[in-house]
Amino acid sequence: MSQKIQVVLATDLYEERLEGDEPEPMRVDKVNLRELASLAQNPQFSEGRALAALYLTRDLLSQRGVFQA
Repeated sequence: MSQKIQVVLATDLYEERLEGDEPEPMRVDKVNLRELASLAQNPQFSEGRALAALYLTRDLLSQRGVFQA
């Protein structure tokens, strides 16, 4: 495997449109971290790096005591 991924866990974010932003609307996809296995089986979700990032996020939040699997 030669591809790298950087994962940024940002908190307390909110949607806001500012002057000069790109014309495309912001898209927010919410994912239940308890349902990652079923998400991985969904043929419409085919981005492996995004799935890896979600698993890394789940594990980090679990280690911090913020999330209980």
